[in-house]
Amino acid sequence: MTDREAVAAIEDHIRAAYAVGDADGVAAQYTDDAILMGPGKPAVVGRKAIADNFRPFFAAFRGELAQEIEEIEVFGDQAYMRGRIRIQITAKHGSAKGQFQGKYIAIARRDTDGVWRFARDIYNYDHPTPTRMSILGWLVGLFRR
Repeated sequence: MTDREAVAAIEDHIRAAYAVGDADGVAAQYTDDAILMGPGKPAVVGRKAIADNFRPFFAAFRGELAQEIEEIEVFGDQAYMRGRIRIQITAKHGSAKGQFQGKYIAIARRDTDGVWRFARDIYNYDHPTPTRMSILGWLVGLFRR
């Protein structure tokens, strides 16, 4: 496997873990000192914090993540990847569904064990950023307008 293929495979591993609600599996694709930056919230720092960030989401929702890699460049033991994401979610209790589309850029690093992982990852949506209250309210019915 080439370095470029190994970097692209990070997305495959994240998508597979996302599909089964495996927060530790998602986090395993990040370095110990990784920083995940999503819209409308503080940066999440570290592999453990990234796993903890996904646990409440996976407890409440089933998700399907699709990524379209538009660009990968490898420079020795570092690389960057840019692409598009689509997230479809369904509440575990009830039938509410939602879809989010956006873009991302990630910096990958060959970790000390020789495995490529994301060291920095930032994404945003192509539409107004949903708030926690509006997502949960709309999908789970906890908050009604």
